[in-house]
Amino acid sequence: MSPFDLDLISFGEALVDFVPAETGCLLRHVSAFAPKLGGAPANLAFGAARLGARTAFLSRLGDDEFGHLILERLRAEGVDTSAVTFTRDARTGITFIQIAPDGDRSFLFYRVVSAETTFTPQHLDLDLLRRARILNTGTNLLMAPHTRDAHRAAVDAAHRAGALLSMDANLRPHLWPDRTRLLPTVLDALQPLHLLKVNDDEHRALFKDLSPQDAFQHHLRPRGLRALVVTHDARGASVFTAACQRHAPAPPIHPVDTTGAGDAFRAALRTALARAADDAGAHAPGDLPDLLDRLDGDAWQRLLTFACAIGSAVCTGFGATDALPARDDAPWHLLNTGHNAPTPQEPPQP
Repeated sequence: MSPFDLDLISFGEALVDFVPAETGCLLRHVSAFAPKLGGAPANLAFGAARLGARTAFLSRLGDDEFGHLILERLRAEGVDTSAVTFTRDARTGITFIQIAPDGDRSFLFYRVVSAETTFTPQHLDLDLLRRARILNTGTNLLMAPHTRDAHRAAVDAAHRAGALLSMDANLRPHLWPDRTRLLPTVLDALQPLHLLKVNDDEHRALFKDLSPQDAFQHHLRPRGLRALVVTHDARGASVFTAACQRHAPAPPIHPVDTTGAGDAFRAALRTALARAADDAGAHAPGDLPDLLDRLDGDAWQRLLTFACAIGSAVCTGFGATDALPARDDAPWHLLNTGHNAPTPQEPPQP
């Protein structure tokens, strides 16, 4: 019997995104906004739960209307929020989203001192962290010493329990008090992680002119990482491991809002990895990290194709979660061994 009764814990910030009633115009000309769930870690938890993964969220929220709104929406989707705590020392962060005619978006953040920045190691639920086979973190908790200590303690607890440790770069340089510390701090936090996900811009920020192949071989693999996943917006996603490199194109769509596409991709990939572990009988501590080494190129091709399909689906609705497919509507056939996945292509360079 597996010691894990959770598939995934997502650890990090939660925000309220204010989505505009009109697109293709400046924020000053928008007539109204709708509050939606936001923040990459919260969106990841929501998306994984909607796809059927047993999911928990670990964070701090402001004891305000927006914090309680976030908690209600996560709970309604079946996310375990037992480890979420409230604070009156900081408010829940909010973001106003401006959407271009092609669906691309930009953000106006109000979260310089928001609730998640008050997280300390004392707020961790170590018992919860021992129950999940995947712990997913980001980089925003690495900004301050006390939140960095909490991040390290959470990673250490999950590592001792034999979980797969994954990180989404989700770089926000404008939030760092000292931007010169961003890159060395993030690179230092990569050990003992197993999987890193970046987009093209984040790859360039972290690894400069190195190709993803070289970044994996010379920077990530020596630190113990098993896989690097790079997303390329509408061009799909690529993976780099010791055994293979593969690229999967994204399906063609007509986007209306690209907010949350990357978060949905990440949720789908983690959920699919948990299903792959079930199919392989990988239930013991340490099995899922080892599975990353055993997955061949065809298996990664199917995983990326599925995750791209979920990420693309989100772009057909407004906000980061409204258009996420539910478990019964997800294209699980894309993960089947017999599925005719797209012909493997060379990964595009960032």
